[in-house]
Amino acid sequence: MSANEKILKLTENDARTALFDYKKRSGKSQGAIGRELGFTNGSAVSQFLSGTYETPHTMIEKIQRLLQISDMQEVSPKRPGFCMTSISQQVTNLIKLCHVQGELGVAYGDPGVGKTMAVRNYANEHPDAVIITVSPTNATITGVNELIADKLKVKEKLSRRITAEIIAKLKGSKRVIIVDETLPFFSPRLTLLAVNPGGFFYQT
Repeated sequence: MSANEKILKLTENDARTALFDYKKRSGKSQGAIGRELGFTNGSAVSQFLSGTYETPHTMIEKIQRLLQISDMQEVSPKRPGFCMTSISQQVTNLIKLCHVQGELGVAYGDPGVGKTMAVRNYANEHPDAVIITVSPTNATITGVNELIADKLKVKEKLSRRITAEIIAKLKGSKRVIIVDETLPFFSPRLTLLAVNPGGFFYQT
C-alpha cells in the first residue's frame, strides 16, 4: 500500500497524529502550517491539535492534501548542485583575478553555458563579493548605483551622495562587484562603475 493510499484513509485521530508528526518533522510553526493549509494564521491548527476544532472533517481533507504534497516532495528529484565546467572555471578564474588584483573583467558568451551559475557559486563562497542583477527596470546609472547601494547598506538617498558613500565603503575593502546582466552593458554605466575602488566583474 502506498503512502498516498494510507493518507486517504486518515481518521480524525490519525490526522491529528500525522499533523503532530509533520510539525515535529518539518520544524515549522503552527502559523506556517496554517498558511500551508490555507488559513491566515495557526489558530485552526492549534484548535485541531487540541480537539476543539468545530468542523474537523474539513480539516482532515486539508491535512490529507498537505501530506500528499509533502510525500511527493520527498520522493521528487532534487535540483542538482553546482558542477564546475571548463567555462564556469574560466569565469571563476576571471572573477578571482578581478577580486584579488582589483581589475576590471568582462565575460560574455551564449546563454545557458554556466556563466551565471559560476557567478552565484563564487558569491556563495566569498561573502565579501557584491553581486547585483541588472534588469530593464534598473538599467540606468542611477538604477545600478541603487542596486549596489542596497547591497552595501548605503543610507544616503541623493544620487551623488550614494555614489560617494559607495566609493567610501569600497575603498580599501578588497571587495569585488559582480554584475549579472542580460542586456547590453552601455559604456556610461561601465565607466561609472570602473571608477569605484575595488575589483569589478561583469558578465553578459
